[in-house]
Amino acid sequence: MHRDAWLPRPAFSLTGLSLFFSLVPPGRTMEVTVPTTLNVLNGSDARLPCTFNSCYTVNHKQFSLNWTYQECSNCSEEMFLQFRMKIINLKLERFRDR
Repeated sequence: MHRDAWLPRPAFSLTGLSLFFSLVPPGRTMEVTVPTTLNVLNGSDARLPCTFNSCYTVNHKQFSLNWTYQECSNCSEEMFLQFRMKIINLKLERFRDR
């Protein structure tokens, strides 16, 4: 058996890829506006005011939001809040009970 016999043919791969992308529903985006700065005393409670804008009608049963925190531009993002029909607080040691 030839060593390259198991590799898919390029035409088949492109057809499969096209089929995959035709089955994936298009994403919808939402604009989130927040203040550029927020001054808060370290360790105190604060609310981050935000406004959500979309040109689409938002179906609350299909809407989900993941809120992440990134300490620096090279740091990994940490998810600390999810919204799927209700707010789900994810416990991060960094934020403790806040």
